[in-house]
Amino acid sequence: MYGEKNNARLPTYHRLDVTAIFKLNRNNERKYQHELALSIFNLYGRKNPLFINFNKEAQAANNFKVPSDLINREYSISQFYLFRATPSVSYNFRWQ
Repeated sequence: MYGEKNNARLPTYHRLDVTAIFKLNRNNERKYQHELALSIFNLYGRKNPLFINFNKEAQAANNFKVPSDLINREYSISQFYLFRATPSVSYNFRWQ
């Protein structure tokens, strides 16, 4: 059984990704196919943490204490986010 020390998890994570694909060929019997894809990742802009940092705490005489008391949960945490809503455009070309 795992103990408290290595049993941490990130907060719940969810996002909504939407993609629309437009086929650009008018004649499907050609030797090639091409299409345009427009996407938005994380459509509603939720701030999902990329990683969590356990911060140092300043003490007297320019000393820093790295919080290590994981059982009593005495530490300061900061979360870092990468992007919110992210648009994307791609072009696909295929030979048949």
